[in-house]
Amino acid sequence: MRHAIVALSGQSHREVLDLLERYSRYFRQLFVLPENPGMIAFWSTARSFEGLLGYGVQHSYWNLRARALKRAMDIVGASILLLALLPLFALVALLIKLDSPGPVFYRQMRMGRGGRCFPLLKFRTMYQDAERRLQELLRERPDLREEYELFHKLRNDPRVTRVGRYLRRFSIDELPQLWNVLRGDLSLVGPRAYMPEERLQMDGMDRIILQKRPGVTGLWQVSGRNGLTFEDRVRMDVHYIHNWTPWLDLYILARTVPVVLTGEGAC
Repeated sequence: MRHAIVALSGQSHREVLDLLERYSRYFRQLFVLPENPGMIAFWSTARSFEGLLGYGVQHSYWNLRARALKRAMDIVGASILLLALLPLFALVALLIKLDSPGPVFYRQMRMGRGGRCFPLLKFRTMYQDAERRLQELLRERPDLREEYELFHKLRNDPRVTRVGRYLRRFSIDELPQLWNVLRGDLSLVGPRAYMPEERLQMDGMDRIILQKRPGVTGLWQVSGRNGLTFEDRVRMDVHYIHNWTPWLDLYILARTVPVVLTGEGAC
């Protein structure tokens, strides 16, 4: 069967996600009747059924043609961008070397599709002893420890180098991830690439998010970025999975450009 109707009545957000994840295994499209008909989720398709107002959850991930198109866009887009940005890569590498001792690139293990871990490539934006500085800071500053537990980031992070602050503000540090896209670790657009130690904090939503390749950019990056809590990011990523279409990817790519150029939501 291809379609199912899901009527909601008093479920929590977690319970709703569980229902959608369960039924999406067997039905390609779900029609959801929310308890409050006025609450239609972003990018979900508002629909009516026998006079009832609800929204559609379309699992285009099942569409092999759409998935092939997404991968083709990844390969072509990443290849063009890497070639065009080579002069910028050389300049950034020089600035990093002049600013602080250490390598130009930084590799961090992240979870990809199916939970498989891979080394995510970035320009180095922190001092080499960043982990030691973080532990000392969290031990001495309870206010910063609370901020880190909520956002998994620090707004004014003392571990970040002078050059690193500019690279992060305009997301230049993430450009080497285009190589991860060509390798098949990442997609241009997708959910966040979570660290393995964050899996327990994803409240069971990892089984939904890890269905897809993570992305260089995504819905949460253009909807608040670092101003969102960790829980908000997880919810945004689940929403992206449930409502993914190639058109949503194009929308996110188009929104990424002004967000990056203005530094909106950056730490």
